[in-house]
Amino acid sequence: MRGPVRYRIRRIEAMAGAKFGCAGGTLVALPLGLVVGWLARVLVGLARYTMEGWQQVPLDLGLAQVPLDVVALLRLSDWLAQARFWDDAPVLVIGGATLMAIALVGSVGSLLGWIGAGVYNALAAFSGGLAIDLEEIE
Repeated sequence: MRGPVRYRIRRIEAMAGAKFGCAGGTLVALPLGLVVGWLARVLVGLARYTMEGWQQVPLDLGLAQVPLDVVALLRLSDWLAQARFWDDAPVLVIGGATLMAIALVGSVGSLLGWIGAGVYNALAAFSGGLAIDLEEIE
């Protein structure tokens, strides 16, 4: 039986750090993205509910009540149509927001992994890097 083998990590490839950062960022972003997607879904539903409530607002003129369509008055019909479309497609809203969060956080993680690899390589050039003792397991 031989003694422990000693290895030194002198350099980490920048792309390896970027890939590791991207994978870590993606794992972190998945639950965050689902929460953001659910929140976007709720906000779209609230916007639709609010604008549909504005379509028949009673205007009291004293002697009579006149229905007023605030959506048409403010020219929000296209916005209401879009809110109806997105409110009727919750999978698209939640999935799209989740994918956007994953892409954003994964990209940031990739950048941080790349920077971390560069920082380690710069420090390892001066200090010699990390030394690891490995022992064989039988």
